[in-house]
Amino acid sequence: MNNMQYHGLAVRLCSADLISGFISLEPVLGSRDELADNRLTYYCELLPQLDCQDHSQLSQAVDLTCADIQSSAIAVAPILYDRDEKITERLRFHLTRLDERGVCSREANVPTEKENDLPESVTAPPPSVKKGKKKKKRR
Repeated sequence: MNNMQYHGLAVRLCSADLISGFISLEPVLGSRDELADNRLTYYCELLPQLDCQDHSQLSQAVDLTCADIQSSAIAVAPILYDRDEKITERLRFHLTRLDERGVCSREANVPTEKENDLPESVTAPPPSVKKGKKKKKRR
């Protein structure tokens, strides 16, 4: 992947930091712009280290990690763990899970011999049913 692709993913992670409040609206030390730039630089350096060649898979892992950040699953000011290590851990976890699910979904798409022998009525999706409005009864 190229630097522009990593940069786009880093922007999404930095956005999650902004939304979660990790980068304060009015920081006591420094400016919001400087803090955001520092986080962006950090993420731009972190992402290539994950050794993921599949851009869509890395993008999905970033999305899930952003959700972890925004939902406070990764705390703004953790006491018992280092926040950056936790973000890296979650990125790696999501990459691993997505890779496992990718293998499972590829295997699930291969029809078995038994599925090929089933009649079309069993394998076809059920027909859609349209529901109309109920009429009110008059008294």
